[in-house]
Amino acid sequence: MDIFAHSTQNPSEIVLASLCVVVLIIMAGVASSMLWHATHHPRSNAVYAAAAAADDEEMQQEQEVDDEKAWQHLMQTIAPQQHSWIVWMWLYMARFTFLVYNFTPMLLLAPLAYFNVFGIKRYWLSLMHGSFANGGSTFIKIGQWISMRSDLFPIEICDSLSELRLRAPSHSFEETCQVIRDAFGRDVDEIFDRFYIEPCASGSVAQIHKAQICINADESSNYFDDAKYSGNRSIFDWVWNTLVTQRHARTNKIVSPAYLEVAVKVRHPDILESMYLDISIMYFLSNVVSSIPGLQGLKFPIHQTDFTQYLESQIDLSFEGESLRKMRKNFARYNNDANEHTKNVIFPRVIDELCTSSVLVETWEYGVPLCNLDLEKLTPECRHSIAKQCYDVFMKMALRDNFVHGDCHSGNILIRALDVTQDGSNQTGLVSLLKDRTEGWYGQALPKEKVKRDIEGPLIFLDAGLTASLTKHGHERFGVMMGHIATAKCKEAAELFGSWALMDVEKDPQCFERQARFVTDLADIIESSLRWRYKDEHGNDIVSKGIPYISIGPLLRNVLVLTQREHITLDSSFSAVIASLGIIEGLIKTLDPSADFLQWGVPYLVKYRKLDALKYLMSNN
Repeated sequence: MDIFAHSTQNPSEIVLASLCVVVLIIMAGVASSMLWHATHHPRSNAVYAAAAAADDEEMQQEQEVDDEKAWQHLMQTIAPQQHSWIVWMWLYMARFTFLVYNFTPMLLLAPLAYFNVFGIKRYWLSLMHGSFANGGSTFIKIGQWISMRSDLFPIEICDSLSELRLRAPSHSFEETCQVIRDAFGRDVDEIFDRFYIEPCASGSVAQIHKAQICINADESSNYFDDAKYSGNRSIFDWVWNTLVTQRHARTNKIVSPAYLEVAVKVRHPDILESMYLDISIMYFLSNVVSSIPGLQGLKFPIHQTDFTQYLESQIDLSFEGESLRKMRKNFARYNNDANEHTKNVIFPRVIDELCTSSVLVETWEYGVPLCNLDLEKLTPECRHSIAKQCYDVFMKMALRDNFVHGDCHSGNILIRALDVTQDGSNQTGLVSLLKDRTEGWYGQALPKEKVKRDIEGPLIFLDAGLTASLTKHGHERFGVMMGHIATAKCKEAAELFGSWALMDVEKDPQCFERQARFVTDLADIIESSLRWRYKDEHGNDIVSKGIPYISIGPLLRNVLVLTQREHITLDSSFSAVIASLGIIEGLIKTLDPSADFLQWGVPYLVKYRKLDALKYLMSNN
């Protein structure tokens, strides 16, 4: 039963109404925080301008209906356990009190941060990060979403909140057992033959345990049924059973068990209830705040489809399972002859019968996270090779499959490393390549590396819960836009980029004027970002000869600043792809500072987007 299905009769609604009196006390802080969003980074105007400009009553009613539908859909997806109204009253009061305590300092200091009084802005960003981190899974996820929408929120805030991906609390083993029991109707020891109690990793939504499953249970069912272990027997019985009757059976029937190592991703048990409370409170308070004159546009962005889909995909682990299946299928189509040792990329295989919304079981893939490698101990050629591998996988996702891993940071990418150093100096093993590793496994000091090492192996992509894809037409435009940049057609590239801006002339009559300015300025930004490879005898650049060099990171940063200035909101799918490109570009530049995105990318544009007009660039470079 949905406790909000009859909200007018729910006593908890009365509690929320009474708590609004408390909200008014901190309303000045709320207004100051919104001032930061409205002035320091004009992009937020693009988020809320539609609601603020909707003076027409009919338009407001339609928006309210859409909000309510989106909210009800998300609430049905979360669907927490049932409580009596007294329990819900207590839960709302306790949670609301904590949220006021947690976020009030951040809100009250927002105006000081805006004017950077006493240089408090840096402290305020740290305080904001801590407030979101301490707020629980809901606010961690919201903070992560904000960090990936640099077209909507200030870059400083996005950079600060991006750290929320690095750490999260874990839950107890008893709670893990209960979640698994609720998901499959069986105890842990009935499903897994071995299960490691301590989690090996934990995120804001779930934590991961290592386990083993017997994959030949039927054939090896009598492996542990040796008669010599059953009961008290005489020596004669033991000799007869061991040497006579069991010898033939052991030779022909008993099969050793084979185990498959798996990663068990278990959702935190309290996340549904806490998220239900948090979203309900935020949605209710946003309605109260937006009813105040001058603050009509300040509504919780529940009506934004990408925000709702983001939360749903993170809560329901079956979304990640489906994404892994799709990525494996996409790459398997082009690697039918490859085996596990020759593949360039590996995605964990989902155990279909052990995949639910709260528990996801996938194969355990061994590898070294790229974030743990000490790159100073690797040769430049090795780092270049790994960077090209990362680039190859991403471009195939983006240009061939139109299904991009949305969180390709160095912690989610592993390499199944094999030491191939030519001089054979691998006595210390791969462990010496890890960061801050000064001792061996048994405490002995590791010798200092005299020779840089070479490693190779397939990349392993984990945590595919966040993905991005474009429409069929949008996918075609994306490839053409990349081709225009490679041929220095800056105006055409800017026009295609601007086509992803969301336009609504009824709500914003000046939207097309801003779009035109955005396209014009974007063309100038792209042109100024290009660096030409060839020079004449006077040292001047030879424009339009060969493939220009471009640094993606600074370009994206300038583009996002431009979206702030012109109040441009990008299509959420396109924005997610651009954010993914920014993440992988940062990783590749770390591996190989000389990485050349355009020159590397032209062969992929020709092969996967059929841009044959670019073939001449491949021959010239």
